[in-house]
Amino acid sequence: MADNKTVVFKGTVFDVIEGTDGRGRLRHGIKCPDWACVIPVLPDGRLVMVEQVRWGTREPSLEAPGGCVDEGENGAEGARRECEEETGYTAREVLPLGWVHPNPAHQDNRFHMYLAYIADVQGAQRLDDSERVNVRIMSQAQVRDAIDTGRMTHALHIVAIERALKALRTVRLPIVTCACPIESHVCWYDSELGVKDPRICTCCDKCSDACYQDT
Repeated sequence: MADNKTVVFKGTVFDVIEGTDGRGRLRHGIKCPDWACVIPVLPDGRLVMVEQVRWGTREPSLEAPGGCVDEGENGAEGARRECEEETGYTAREVLPLGWVHPNPAHQDNRFHMYLAYIADVQGAQRLDDSERVNVRIMSQAQVRDAIDTGRMTHALHIVAIERALKALRTVRLPIVTCACPIESHVCWYDSELGVKDPRICTCCDKCSDACYQDT
């Protein structure tokens, strides 16, 4: 779409813009912020999903935590915030899974995807007045089944979950027990290299070899 864009409708979530393409043809597009979603992983390998009724379908939708990236945030910051707001879990580390264009025919925003390692300590949700979000703790097999059977239908979130499941087959796995005195600290074991992950396990000198095992 050419630069001569005009906002013809301004909404609370997105704007509709109007302009002409290179051939002078009238075009309409949707202007909205970037989106981010996160696949939270508990120390035992289970995933934290959410379920809520979506206005568009008027039906419950099983999804990953996510939402709009606020002004001044980057994708990772938005993913961390959405994780804590919707699930009550705090992301200790966020790994990028890339981004996709939700619908390049009409939108120019990006959908950012992340894998988050979280501690097994859940706080309170921080939801908007209009939100009713139920937390669903599911095994990786259960999430895979939800995709295969059509229980999960959110296309963008399925892309994110597929990437997360692929990443979890190669990246470090969580360890349930840890001697670290820091509250909510989680140790990780690199299943591919068979070694401790120094990025996580140098926060104190209390972690020992007993904290690590191949799961």
